[in-house]
Amino acid sequence: MGKGDSLTPKQIANKIKAKGLQRLRWYCQLCEKQCRDENGFKCHVASEPHLRQMEVFSNKSSFIVSQYSKEFEEDFLRIMSRQFINSRVLANQVYAEYIKERHHIHMNATEWTTLTEFVKYLGKTSKCIVEETPKGWFITYINRDPDFVMKKESEERKERMELNEEERQRLQIEKQIKELNKNRNENDNQEIKPTQLSKEDLEIMSSLELSIKPTTASLSSSSSTTTTTTTTTTSISSFDRNAFDKVSTTNNNNNNDNNQTNPKPYTKKMSAIDEIMFKAKEKERLQKEKLEFEKQQQQQQPNSNNNSNKEEIAWIIKDIVVKIIDKELSHGKYYKQKGYIVSVENEFLAKVKLLDSGDILKIDQTFLETVIPQVDSTVIIVNGKYRGKEARIESVNFDDFNAKLYLKDNDLKITLPYEDFSKKY
Repeated sequence: MGKGDSLTPKQIANKIKAKGLQRLRWYCQLCEKQCRDENGFKCHVASEPHLRQMEVFSNKSSFIVSQYSKEFEEDFLRIMSRQFINSRVLANQVYAEYIKERHHIHMNATEWTTLTEFVKYLGKTSKCIVEETPKGWFITYINRDPDFVMKKESEERKERMELNEEERQRLQIEKQIKELNKNRNENDNQEIKPTQLSKEDLEIMSSLELSIKPTTASLSSSSSTTTTTTTTTTSISSFDRNAFDKVSTTNNNNNNDNNQTNPKPYTKKMSAIDEIMFKAKEKERLQKEKLEFEKQQQQQQPNSNNNSNKEEIAWIIKDIVVKIIDKELSHGKYYKQKGYIVSVENEFLAKVKLLDSGDILKIDQTFLETVIPQVDSTVIIVNGKYRGKEARIESVNFDDFNAKLYLKDNDLKITLPYEDFSKKY
């Protein structure tokens, strides 16, 4: 064993003591020196190097304390952002992680005397979410990283779009149910209500094949328009109500005839995801077939029936200001907020950018309404003969809910209701 490796027991004890953390009250932050006992700290305070450091501190005391406080805060938040970024954690646990570093900034050198004061400061400056409990102070880090914020906003926007699509489908289903209930026979007191599909219904839907052809009676009787309308409406309603019943009866007859030749194939039990996808595909297919059937019936009907079956008119135009009237969109967050139409996605769907928050939403025209500006303001006509043309408001009639407009291009004055024009962005 060489000379350098030989240590006395006292030296070994001193080395072991110097490894771990010592008492905070015997640490000098200015000199960055840790004393092991009160006598050593007393000797250090009286030493010449310490006195020189104290002279420097007395000249710039506020600056030095603020620098130490800033470093302490940055190191503390760095640990929060790396180890406890998405968790609610006890403040003492984070501080224990912080002081594991031997040469850290001690709290007695900062402007905060206790950890509680520092935690309250983080809450006031909105750097952490602070919560006081019987177990102690809990803190949650607020991530303000631009990439994280953009990612979170895109996820929220995607969720809002999905909710809008689901809401639109729900309203469409409710509208169809109401129309079917109106067309039902008066003697039938039962109402159509949505129900969950059973396994038997799924098997029926898998073998569902619709081949609907127009009746010869409706084609031949062109002279009597009333009979054709009644036959078509009854055929549509019967198609909606009894499609499953007819298929079930035909399937039963086919199974009785072909039990020997065509045995029932083995049906594999579907998972929840497969069942949902199957339902969605079947729903789309049925809707397409129903739309094709309705188009065929509409082509066969005479022009005189067009007045009775009025369709929804698309009125949305780019660069007009609109107001959102959907109370359930994002739990009423955007109710009665104004925005302008950036682009028209399809005939009834518009992309709207809100004026206050700048959020961009895809929303159906059913949940929008026109905005009536002040007199002498420029508007765009959205319905009628002059759709898409700009005009100026001359007067507003609040009793009849209309306004007198002046078209500069045509040098013409017209009166239109509120829903036929909107403010120009």
